[in-house]
Amino acid sequence: ASALGMTPDPQRETGMAAGILALCALASVRGVRASVSVQGAITAVKYVGVVALALVGMLVTPTFTLPPVTGTLPTFHAESTWTGVFAALVGVMWAYDGWADLSFLAGEVKNPERTLPRALVTGTVAICAVYLAVTIGYARVLGIDGLRVATTGSNMAAARLAESTLGGHGRTALSVLVLVSCVGACLSSLTTGARMFVPMASDGLFVRWLGVVSPRTGAPARAVVVMSVLGGLYLSSRTFEQLTEAFVVGYFPFYALAVVSVFVLRRKEPALARPFRVPGYPVVPLVFLFGAAVLMMGALSDADRTAWFAFGVLALGFPLSFVWKRAESVRT
Repeated sequence: ASALGMTPDPQRETGMAAGILALCALASVRGVRASVSVQGAITAVKYVGVVALALVGMLVTPTFTLPPVTGTLPTFHAESTWTGVFAALVGVMWAYDGWADLSFLAGEVKNPERTLPRALVTGTVAICAVYLAVTIGYARVLGIDGLRVATTGSNMAAARLAESTLGGHGRTALSVLVLVSCVGACLSSLTTGARMFVPMASDGLFVRWLGVVSPRTGAPARAVVVMSVLGGLYLSSRTFEQLTEAFVVGYFPFYALAVVSVFVLRRKEPALARPFRVPGYPVVPLVFLFGAAVLMMGALSDADRTAWFAFGVLALGFPLSFVWKRAESVRT
């Protein structure tokens, strides 16, 4: 809203977010080529914008006076604690998520055994480099005290850096960048996430109707529509910060289960042909599982209604899965 010169209004912002969600759904149902083309352009804009923000933070001298921080500031411990570090990781993982989404498109990628590892490594390294550069800019312009009072929304670190160095124009440019980033995240989630229902439906683990792929576009249009409707319901009941936390808490247990399955499959099917093998097995997957456990400890130590809401949705899946399997066995 601020990018369009509007005053903040939660209801209007929710409506705008729902509109963006609908546009992303429309792009996703048109097929992989259409959505990937749009996603490529958005990714380029995001990288250029974030790199520009990092350069501004590292090179430009702040000359504008920042307005005082409004609202209730978070409390800080006198010293750093491991609990605080683990809790902070919950939000951080939202920024770094995306490395796993590419694997959902493995069935539609040429030479996946070569393409996917290269894309995953290159993308992850690039994201780490960009975020580290931005963090250096934050520290240079805002200092430790400035970062301590940086919270969310108009008080987030990026907004305060942009305004202190470039004034109102910097804040507007950053608002546009955040909007583009949110559109990219929404589009990629719909494009990749909807494809999880296809193998689930074909294996009889979920509603077959939901896994139907359009013969014309190659997209699981029904799954995209259902995900969009559910996303709209979440938008109407949660803030952006609450949604990001619930997202991390909700999906990371499944990442851990996927890694555990590597051990299970290696033991049950040792002779199975594997075009791609996990480097450094078993050390690498064990390190990941340790990190996942630490992350979930942080989520539980700082759990609020949002975190418990995410856990509640996950728990609801157990009885629903049991009922679905019983119904499928009766049909067959």
